[in-house]
Amino acid sequence: MSDLDTKSGERIAALARFERREVPIPAAALDTIIASLAAGSKDERRRAAGALAVAARERDLVGRIEAVLDDPDPQKRWGATFALARAGSDSDAVFDGALAALGFDDGDVRWAALEIVVMLARSNPRRVDRTQRIVAVAREASASGRKMALYGLRDLEAGDEAVYTLALFSENAGVRLAAISGIARLPVTTAQARDALLVTVDRDADVGVRRAAAVTLAKLAGDDPEVRAALDRIRATSTDADLVRAAERGLPKR
Repeated sequence: MSDLDTKSGERIAALARFERREVPIPAAALDTIIASLAAGSKDERRRAAGALAVAARERDLVGRIEAVLDDPDPQKRWGATFALARAGSDSDAVFDGALAALGFDDGDVRWAALEIVVMLARSNPRRVDRTQRIVAVAREASASGRKMALYGLRDLEAGDEAVYTLALFSENAGVRLAAISGIARLPVTTAQARDALLVTVDRDADVGVRRAAAVTLAKLAGDDPEVRAALDRIRATSTDADLVRAAERGLPKR
């Protein structure tokens, strides 16, 4: 039995030593580390994932860790995904595991999963295929998954107006904000995206979303009369100082 087979606090301390490589990870401890991926304590789960990432660099342990990608417990699947990605795996199973984790309730997991998704999509020769799988999540997943997938497409500079403008009409404000951030990165903003932003800046129920839309429209204002008219309406009628300031960026000084 390893020193992980004790109460949680001691397990966390032992996992931390493994993660910091202060002591080698014996093969006999691997099952207990994997079990800790589903622990009730977030700290224990995080330490277990870090320790497993160290273990994943040992050739004779990789097969056992890869098997966890098929575990029925999503926490264990995520821990194995994290570990294998950190060890340099570029497999489809690891990419799919990270893609699935974009919808986790835990924000720390979502952002770590997004980093892996972007890294594995960017570096893989089949980047187009992986990008299309991210697009599918951005269209069809839960609100959390859609939001993170949209940020991934933005970071990959791989999204298009259709996926972003569709997301602008989501019921979730976080999804709408992610869509606006993606539109802001488009090399060319089309009339479709511009019109969706105009609707958003005028009608969105969330003032934060309206501010983001105003900031993006201000970058597009130029000589576009509809955009400038919308920004001018905000400047003349809005009581939200931040929204007014966002609009004024695209208008001539008075």
